[in-house]
Amino acid sequence: MVFLATPHRGSDHATLLNNILRVSAAHGARPYISDLERVSASLAKVNDSFRHYCDGLTLYSFFETRELSLGPTTSALIVPKESAIMGLPGERVSLMYADHRSICKFESPDDPGYATLTEAFNAINKEIFKRSKSQL
Repeated sequence: MVFLATPHRGSDHATLLNNILRVSAAHGARPYISDLERVSASLAKVNDSFRHYCDGLTLYSFFETRELSLGPTTSALIVPKESAIMGLPGERVSLMYADHRSICKFESPDDPGYATLTEAFNAINKEIFKRSKSQL
């Protein structure tokens, strides 16, 4: 399983996003965005439950390293490293040289981020094959 800048412990910018959407006539506030705030009970419940089901999974957690522009004079990491990683045994943690918006967008197969993800997927496939072979 691969997580790309997933806010496992929430993001300080969830409230800002909801405020922006609230004033936007085209969108409006989204109630589920509150679940991504730092002190979200829903998020804590999901993470606590996941710990009971992830045994045997190969986990990769990637975190963003570049700030996302939030306006003409403001930028920030949307999901900092401490929120992007779960701290589970065997979790593989790695950085991506990307901001939150571009962490899963690549210009070409030569893009370093694309290569990093391809390596992770290949490692996961090898692990699955190895496990299935040992069960025969």
